Amino acid sequence: AVVIGGGITGTSVAYHLAKAGWRDVVLVEKDELTSGSTCHAAGLVTQFNPSPTMMRFRRYSIELYEELGVFESAGSLRFASSKDQLMELRRGVSRARGIGLDVELVSAEESARLMPVITRDSLYGAVWVPDDGHLDPHTATYALAAGARKLGARVLTFRRVTGIALADQGPAASVVAVDTDQGRIETEVVIVAGGIVYALFRFRGRDGEPDPKQISENKIVEITWTIIPFLIVLFLFGLTIRAMNLADPPPPPSPDLVVTGHQFWWQANYSASGVVIANEIHIPVGKPLSVRLDSKDVLHEFWVPKLNRKMTTVPGQNNHIWLQADKPGVYLGTCSEFCGTQHAWMRIVVVAEEPAKFEQWQQAQLQPGQAPKSDAAVKGLALFQTSTCISCHAIRGVTGADAGVAPDLTHVASRKQLGAGILENTPANMRLWLKSPQHIKPGALMPDFTFTDEQLDQLGEYLSSLR
Repeated sequence: AVVIGGGITGTSVAYHLAKAGWRDVVLVEKDELTSGSTCHAAGLVTQFNPSPTMMRFRRYSIELYEELGVFESAGSLRFASSKDQLMELRRGVSRARGIGLDVELVSAEESARLMPVITRDSLYGAVWVPDDGHLDPHTATYALAAGARKLGARVLTFRRVTGIALADQGPAASVVAVDTDQGRIETEVVIVAGGIVYALFRFRGRDGEPDPKQISENKIVEITWTIIPFLIVLFLFGLTIRAMNLADPPPPPSPDLVVTGHQFWWQANYSASGVVIANEIHIPVGKPLSVRLDSKDVLHEFWVPKLNRKMTTVPGQNNHIWLQADKPGVYLGTCSEFCGTQHAWMRIVVVAEEPAKFEQWQQAQLQPGQAPKSDAAVKGLALFQTSTCISCHAIRGVTGADAGVAPDLTHVASRKQLGAGILENTPANMRLWLKSPQHIKPGALMPDFTFTDEQLDQLGEYLSSLR
């Protein structure tokens, strides 16, 4: 980029372009950098303004000049000579504090103490900004130029621009170079610093300047600028409704899957096949599944970040969400609504498979629990039937094991996790979980039992055989 014109405006533009990462920045000035109006500037730098945006801009200017070592803080006062002005200053102070500016509304007495040369006649108060101050424009300009050079920009003085070369003529013309009295500089970007300064001074508001011509009570104009925005909003509303229906179509009468939140685990029921599983969902790749969400106790929130948005499960009120994976893989989900002590360990795994593989999995899940083969597993099944386990858990194929209070264990060994994600599903971890679930997952609804080591081996071996 070529910046035409020096002064504090041109050097500031060159500095910030270089700071933003532009590596080919050239500033061209026909004389000294400060040979124009720079040295005539007062050099006062204040921050208070009716616009929060301008206050942020001015605060940045002070931070920049302090970083360059050219700013001297002295503080400033902005006075109110009427109650209305004081009220306006009070509003401005509120806006300034809202963006972190250090400002204070002070009384007339405090104003006179801060600036003894003023009189308190017709003075109602003032805004005190302790970080305001002043600088030497000449020094600041050269500090910005030095900063630009340090960042890789070139600053060329005593070089007059004689023309700007264009690739074409007309509206589609593009810049290809800047001609100077010492040669051509190829560029695609030209910034005329003098033009910026002209616009700032030519079109700024001035004290006492009349308001622009008003066109109130012009019914044609008022009706026009009311109808056009209304039609635009109506058009955008139609697009929004269409996009909502495409992104989240209405659910079918019967869902493909019912997911129910419990403290602190998930249950999934496949409507068509009758498969029941806990904390792990298998889905076919490329097929959108209609999922009905329910809760048995408190509010939960079903969320698989890579597959869908969050949706709350509400006791007694069904919600709906669509679930679809476009490629095979394992997707991790969680409950994102605080639901109790083990909220953080209410995880769910979604396994996306090719349709044929999904159908094989589904058929395997429909089979009854595998009969125990070893003596230890036989004793483990007997222990399951005679202890509290059978009152909460279901195992298809086991007489009396049809409770649905806790996770279905028919094929528990085929799952990837135990305790809704707190342990990897291995025989050793299965035994560990049976020994002391409250130690591993305090607050879970499964109590600790007083199983002997032999009983833990037997029950663990039986449950680990249920694949």
